Amino acid sequence: MKEYLVKNNIYIGLITLLILFFLMIYTIVIHKKYTQLFFEHNDQINTILALNNKLNTYILGNSAVNNFDILNKDINKSLKSIEKLKNDAILAKFQIQYIKALDNLYTQFNKKIIWLERFKARRATNKQTISVILDRSHNELLDFDIETKNKLNNIRIDIIEKIEQNGFYNIDIVKHYDLELDLDNNFLKNFVNKVKTLQKSINFQLKYQNIAINPDIDKLLDETKYLLLTQRKNAQHSVYITLNILFVLVTIFLILFTLSYRKLQKSQKQLQHLTYQAKLASMGEMIGNIAHQWRQPLTHISYILMNIKAAYENDKLSPEYFEKKSKLANAQIKYLSDTIDDFRDFFKNKNQKELFSLSDSIKEVINLVKDSFKSNDITIDYELDESISVKAYRGEFLQVLFNIFNNAKDEFIKKKIPKAKLSIKTYVKKDNVKIEINDNAGGIKKELLEKIFEPYFTTKDKGLGIGLYMSKIIVEKSDARLEVKNIRGGASFIITFKK
Repeated sequence: MKEYLVKNNIYIGLITLLILFFLMIYTIVIHKKYTQLFFEHNDQINTILALNNKLNTYILGNSAVNNFDILNKDINKSLKSIEKLKNDAILAKFQIQYIKALDNLYTQFNKKIIWLERFKARRATNKQTISVILDRSHNELLDFDIETKNKLNNIRIDIIEKIEQNGFYNIDIVKHYDLELDLDNNFLKNFVNKVKTLQKSINFQLKYQNIAINPDIDKLLDETKYLLLTQRKNAQHSVYITLNILFVLVTIFLILFTLSYRKLQKSQKQLQHLTYQAKLASMGEMIGNIAHQWRQPLTHISYILMNIKAAYENDKLSPEYFEKKSKLANAQIKYLSDTIDDFRDFFKNKNQKELFSLSDSIKEVINLVKDSFKSNDITIDYELDESISVKAYRGEFLQVLFNIFNNAKDEFIKKKIPKAKLSIKTYVKKDNVKIEINDNAGGIKKELLEKIFEPYFTTKDKGLGIGLYMSKIIVEKSDARLEVKNIRGGASFIITFKK
């Protein structure tokens, strides 16, 4: 009994501790996973930021990379990275603001690439145009004087430098170099018109440049980093709080478990003491039953000895007569020996459950108490299903039956019930095995019915109040149920086993 209760409480405690421990491990693993994810996002955003700066440098003409196609691979990779960051953030249930920022960043970055293509195309066209104006018209330049040729060449150099430097024209370059506009030379007229067109084209190029640089992207990248770092700090704060709470819970649990274990040990000692008292009480009752069982056989043996003595004194003790009386005496002695064996087996408690016949066990207890009941004019009726077997602690189960029978006998004697009768019935109902023990001793008072299984509660003058309490514990130990209710004219104790 003690080991059973202690083991169950220890198992519950260990399972609770393991759950709390695994919760701590789970929290740490999740924290590590999310920390790694935060670092990955931060690295990717830094990479995109670096690429954006490189593209801006290229647009402004300060980049060491003059071939835009070299950056295309990084651009495509960054666009895929932004899309992956967004998908990861959705799966990881990141903040909605962070996900929206990534979505906006993807849109703006795509827009930057589109305008960057237009800027690149415009700049290439401008370079080609100025080359066509002068480099391919060398013969026409020979007809002009040195001053005019120098002016034309200076205009060419100026425009090329503006294109390379992404400069902005706020003056009319033709007038700036004092180039006559009323000359009759077709080449010069064509040159002047193309320069004026090229000036406008360069200014359009600069417009594309400003759109392609897109300063909103820098703000978005800073905002995205800020949101990511804020979320990481919040996540860390949440994890630290969770770990602290779990640590406090584990500490409280260990303290409570230690206190409850000590209390359990104390209660086990009390239960052991109650069990010892219950066994002593049962032994007292058993001795009374043994007395009833032995009284008649001892009387018979006494009569046999008196008959042998009388026959001897009257010289009538023949071998045949002596043999007959010896057989009668041996039969009574065997009955006494069998009774001792029955009572000895009654107190043998095994530590394991066993499958046994319910009817045979009940009959065994009836056989032990029948003489005591008979001497008090109490009738025992039983209706037992011989096919029913149950798995339980048989020795302890016999003690429960004996205790209930004996309590009924005491009630019969106390109330002086005429035609006292104890009825025992076994049957199967649905998936349960039922044992009903009914008496006609007038029943139990309603206010006492709820207290009858409490320790130290008794209605007897010299009772200990532990018999029914221990009976309930023993029955529940076998995964069964012990109940009591009032019926017409008496009380009914019902033991229910799961089939």
